Amino acid sequence: MSVCHGTLIRELMSMKDRMDFLYRETVQTARSDPEAAQDGVQEWEPLADTFEDDQEWVAVVDLPGVSENDLSVEMGTRTMTLTGKRSHHPDAGKKAVECQRPQGPFKKEWVLPENIERDRVSADYRHGVLTIVVPKRPVPARKVPVRAAL
Repeated sequence: MSVCHGTLIRELMSMKDRMDFLYRETVQTARSDPEAAQDGVQEWEPLADTFEDDQEWVAVVDLPGVSENDLSVEMGTRTMTLTGKRSHHPDAGKKAVECQRPQGPFKKEWVLPENIERDRVSADYRHGVLTIVVPKRPVPARKVPVRAAL
């Protein structure tokens, strides 16, 4: 049976969307339990967008309510890991009824391109948004010789 490439891609994207929906629903349900949220034990993953071009790879991460002192960015050989925590500060004398904003420790990890400049990575945190810029080394073009088959 022959499957059109476009059909296969659409089906895979549809499956991914369904799995993402199920994950969000499951995690949101678990996080909406006020007692579990107050414990601050659940690890969560912040939302992030990533972009790249020939010069750099960039991650933009939403972290409202997180102190810059509670953030850590660590570079591996081909990975970058963001860790931290968002503290829960309930109003004095009030019991949480519903907690949808994740609290406690978080972790996000990315696999980076091979040609990064690890020593020039920068991280800027403004208005609850962390922007991490990973510069890239230029990759020289290489001409591949084409041989004729006999």
